[in-house]
Amino acid sequence: MRFLTPQEIHCILKIAQTYYPDFYPLLTTAILTGMRRGELIALTWDDINWVEHKISVNKSFYKGRITTPKTATSIRKVDMPEKLVKS
Repeated sequence: MRFLTPQEIHCILKIAQTYYPDFYPLLTTAILTGMRRGELIALTWDDINWVEHKISVNKSFYKGRITTPKTATSIRKVDMPEKLVKS
């Protein structure tokens, strides 16, 4: 498995911000939190706590439907880094 370098991440985010601004928040959230694709797609505004800087992961998108996560440990709160809160 090969991970993106910090330079590659910076480049991806810069291109997204410039040419695909609708996807910039999603990409930034994915990169800074490590959330899974289905978890990101299933997010709703009420899952975000701006005061505590936490994202509640309590559902997932799988095979065209919103479902509960596979395991109980998948239900969790994810920290939002300050950079994500400000972006």
